[in-house]
Amino acid sequence: THYTDPMLLYFTSGTTGQPKAVLHNYAYPLYHIPTARDWQGVVNGGLHLSVADTGWAKASWGKIYGQWLCGSAVMVYHCNNLFVKDLLNVIKKYQVTTFCAPPTVYRSMIKNGFDADAFASVKRAVTAGESMKPAIAAEFKEKTGLTIYCGYGQTETALLTMNDSDDTTSLGKPMPMYALQLNNQGEILLKSRHEKISGICMGYLDAQGKLISPLDENGFFHTGDLARYDEQGNLVFEGRTDDVIKSSGYRISPLEIENAMITHPHIADCAVTGVADGERGYVVKALVVLKKGIEASRQEEKLLRSYALEYVESYKCPRIIEFCDHLPKTISGKIRRAALR
Repeated sequence: THYTDPMLLYFTSGTTGQPKAVLHNYAYPLYHIPTARDWQGVVNGGLHLSVADTGWAKASWGKIYGQWLCGSAVMVYHCNNLFVKDLLNVIKKYQVTTFCAPPTVYRSMIKNGFDADAFASVKRAVTAGESMKPAIAAEFKEKTGLTIYCGYGQTETALLTMNDSDDTTSLGKPMPMYALQLNNQGEILLKSRHEKISGICMGYLDAQGKLISPLDENGFFHTGDLARYDEQGNLVFEGRTDDVIKSSGYRISPLEIENAMITHPHIADCAVTGVADGERGYVVKALVVLKKGIEASRQEEKLLRSYALEYVESYKCPRIIEFCDHLPKTISGKIRRAALR
């Protein structure tokens, strides 16, 4: 085999549309050395556990390439559910040293209550895949003493940025293998710093098996993700290009509103989207899953709207609040925003 040969085919998760077939070559595993060493913190002789289905690209990030290349063993445990007590027993019994899971798993732990002693052997905990709610990370740290470090990347790439602080609203700074920049709309664009071994997928396979280049005419890969820089030079994720709500001339990120509302003690889960409105273009709508024992009512709606106003400007506050039993999600726990819209 040659490093330019096709090696691996994955599908994107399909949160904003139909999944796309992504083709990687044999250079791809090398780009996951920094994923394992610098972000997950694996060590030679350690034991790493990533919670990820093997049909998901996150398995490549945490179950084989980077970890073995750095000398760490890999703990494999088949979970039928996103949260089971057996998972904590595995961590405790086998003395896992580094742990990675999507935010959905951490959220399930906090919701269901968990034995914090299970993480006594864990030296570093990380997360990726979707936005980590600050309230969840804070409670996890309070119980275990562990900071959850966020990472960001895509099925088409390896790790693009990593955060080495406990600010889960930040994506952190770019990995040195990539050159990242924001276009006028705030979309994250990237190029590889290596001419031959790119760390970006070979392309997308269409239904006829034709390979479509992932790069534009200037050689940039468009992530479809929006971000801004904070005062420390960290990237702050603001959503997908097709998720941003444009209302009365304002550009509104659903994540900011979700992060505020999820902290209310009555809310189990929450997602925000835009609804067409003849006067404003779009208005902000929140879909809310209430915790057991809390009844949906007009009074509850007023309570949650007042709560949101304490954290976000009035033009960002949901004008519509709809109560539902569950939110549409992918198998990996990401909210299917296309279904919401």
